Amino acid sequence: MSAKDYILYVDDNEVNLRLFAEYLSDTYEVIIEPNPQQAWEILSRYPIKVVVSDQRMPEEEGLVFLDKINHAYPDIIKILCTAYADEDTAIQAINQGGIFHIITKPYSYEYMRDIIGHAVNEYNLRQENKRLIRELQRNNSIIQQAFNQIKEQQLKLFTIFEQSSDGIVVIRNDEVLEANPAFRKIFSIFAEEKMLATCTSILQRNYPDFLEKLKQEATARNNFRFEIIQTDNKRRYLDVQASMIDFLGEKAILAIIRDITELQETEQKIMEAIIATQESEQRRYAKELHDGIGPLLSTLKMYVEWLANPQAPNAHEIIRYALQTIDETIQQAKNLANQMSPHLLERFGLVQTLSDFLEKTKNAFAISYSFNTNLSNRLPASLEIALYRILLEAINNTLKYARASHVSISLTCETNGINVTYKDNGIGFDYPKVMHDGKGMGLFNILNRVQTLKGHCHIITQPGEGFEMNIFFPTINIYSDKNTLTLT
Repeated sequence: MSAKDYILYVDDNEVNLRLFAEYLSDTYEVIIEPNPQQAWEILSRYPIKVVVSDQRMPEEEGLVFLDKINHAYPDIIKILCTAYADEDTAIQAINQGGIFHIITKPYSYEYMRDIIGHAVNEYNLRQENKRLIRELQRNNSIIQQAFNQIKEQQLKLFTIFEQSSDGIVVIRNDEVLEANPAFRKIFSIFAEEKMLATCTSILQRNYPDFLEKLKQEATARNNFRFEIIQTDNKRRYLDVQASMIDFLGEKAILAIIRDITELQETEQKIMEAIIATQESEQRRYAKELHDGIGPLLSTLKMYVEWLANPQAPNAHEIIRYALQTIDETIQQAKNLANQMSPHLLERFGLVQTLSDFLEKTKNAFAISYSFNTNLSNRLPASLEIALYRILLEAINNTLKYARASHVSISLTCETNGINVTYKDNGIGFDYPKVMHDGKGMGLFNILNRVQTLKGHCHIITQPGEGFEMNIFFPTINIYSDKNTLTLT
């Protein structure tokens, strides 16, 4: 059984109070009070829904009492009973006290029951409305937060879309639906108006093979490389990631395009440098064989032919010359073999071999060196050879071109890898221009060796400012044939 609703009836007439309570107590929890001041205290102790008050009471008029309730307890429904109802009283009651209904005495209790029933319903409806409003406000707040999050996410995505260095395009049925500035730059599209229509027109007219390739690869979400020739006949190399997406309720192709032209050209220059270096080395070895060992072998052949003549004079002297020639040939062969695969490096390690090389060259070229290292164990053979070749290439460049008087080399083992720093105080050069013109073959060789071992190389130089090269090989464990150097 549900709890009864609380009704407060205030009237200075005791008879009216008793009759009211007796007649309505079966339906409501009725509280009666003859004094408005005492009734006021009751309001704070019980959940009163409806207050019925007589108008004329000696302590306080009903309108005044109900007006106080209207300010302190605006949710309570207020009913005024009066034997002197007129139009002015009704208007004052509604405007001043927020009166729900005015009952004129005498009244029937059936009528009173009906009015109170409406009043309770009104109270319940108002409370339900307030609950619904609060819930609506809470839901609106949640919706607003979600909207703000979506708006913020859209702004982030739009910023990424607009500022990405990679081209981004959405295409459906060969029509461009979205294209960011990077995409338009790659394909040289500079339209200010009807931009998407212009993108569509240029792709369909100038790059139909690209559109066809996109359709072929998007379903499988494949990456592919594509070469385009722009209207100025300049070639651009693109790395493309294509996939199918749901765009505004329909399938479309999303393509993310990276311009790798500079990377491709750099790789091509490195490859050309490698090939040129190999060919140069082969020519040098051929020249060494032809100019060095070749004449010695020819001389030895001549000595042998001389000895083949039984009547050759001075046979012992010829044999001595032949043996000297053989020794010289062997030494020449050893020197050439050492250049191809430095046995000193294999035997003594990078630090000792490099120190010996610096000692031998400093007097011959009037240059000073400083070499600092904390390496105490051997590195892997491949890393030692690479470092040795890199440093020899750098030293060779310094000696040939830099006009330097001092070179400093630092080779240190750090917690996360190997650091190499090479500096000279020479004349320096325009590094970007040299690399762009393809003249720095030695530098290309260095960069290729570093890249092969997954290292990082940073070169700092400009005319008149010397040369600095910083190389880092990241690693966890470095092994050598004889020792293990553990980096933790």
